[in-house]
Amino acid sequence: MNGSAFRERVSLRARKAGADLDLAAFVRFEAYYRLLDQWNRKINLTALPLQDFPPRTIDRLLIEPLIAAKFVEDSTLSWFDLGSGGGSPAIPLKVVRPEIRLTMVESRTRKAAFLREAARTLGLADTTVLEVRVEELGEAGYGGTVDLVTVRAVRTDELLLRSASSLLRSGGRLVLFRSAAAHPSHSSMTSELETAQQAALPSGGGILHVLTKKSQS
Repeated sequence: MNGSAFRERVSLRARKAGADLDLAAFVRFEAYYRLLDQWNRKINLTALPLQDFPPRTIDRLLIEPLIAAKFVEDSTLSWFDLGSGGGSPAIPLKVVRPEIRLTMVESRTRKAAFLREAARTLGLADTTVLEVRVEELGEAGYGGTVDLVTVRAVRTDELLLRSASSLLRSGGRLVLFRSAAAHPSHSSMTSELETAQQAALPSGGGILHVLTKKSQS
């Protein structure tokens, strides 16, 4: 991996998206990308091409979490990332919001092992990996305790939205990364969530939805 080429490409894409990135974050982003490339040769962490830092790959893995960071304050929030897989958006977002207490939820053993190694390699404090299915979190006592939930899903259905909503306390936020072809209609949203903010995502015309858990009357 050519470090200078990587930083040049990431810097260009970040500027284009209006996102800020300091030197320390560059170093961790590069370490994450390098580790993802190494592990992806052995297990399927991402279908995105990694060699030569394609713009769409950089946008999806690194820049979109930076866009999401504009809606997330750096404080000791309780944060669950569901179906963390190859680590994005959770790991890049954690890099630029280090105070948040991150729990990555990944049911597949080898992917969970990668996430633990990435957290260790990057020195991410207050970061945990739970090797469970999303549907099991409520039974494990996490229901109604979480300030922030992030999800990047190819298919977002009512079950996933209900599972995310059940984790959130009243006033908690769900940050949902979705493709342009899968924008949620009002009918597809659980009645417990309401749209607070939206932002355009650079890869493929996607949309970032920030939803808020309604207060219970």
